[in-house]
Amino acid sequence: MSFMHRNVNFGILMTVVVLALAITVLGIYYTANYSSLSNEYTRQLTSLQKVTQDLLEHKSKLNQTVKDLETTQQDETVLSQKYNQIKDENTRLSSEKQTLQTELQTRTQELATKTNELTISKAIVAEQTAQVNSLKTDVAYYKNKYNDAQDELDAVCAANPGAC
Repeated sequence: MSFMHRNVNFGILMTVVVLALAITVLGIYYTANYSSLSNEYTRQLTSLQKVTQDLLEHKSKLNQTVKDLETTQQDETVLSQKYNQIKDENTRLSSEKQTLQTELQTRTQELATKTNELTISKAIVAEQTAQVNSLKTDVAYYKNKYNDAQDELDAVCAANPGAC
């Protein structure tokens, strides 16, 4: 029995040694594995944080682009409205210009007609003034002749009172 007892003790000792070795090897293996996994986790976490940061930057840029697009669309709408207003104003002013040009042409023709009439009237007035002056001269001449004749008649009547 002592042989068995010795073998059992030896078996237990061997089992304990094998278990100790197995636990040591497993500890070393899991430590290395954990260290490798921890390093991989840290690397993946860093990569994920970098990707997250890139995504946030892209999101920020995209939000800015959306804001710029909205601003551009609003500006385009405002400019389109102003363009339409200016276009309408231009159309109205062109129409008004055409009307004014027509009116100017009519007024210019009327002015030319009135100027001709005025020139003709001035010529007629000058001619009639010349006639009036001529007639005044004739009237003065005949008045002088009348007065001279009256003076002669008065002289004849004074010299010969029975003849008058």
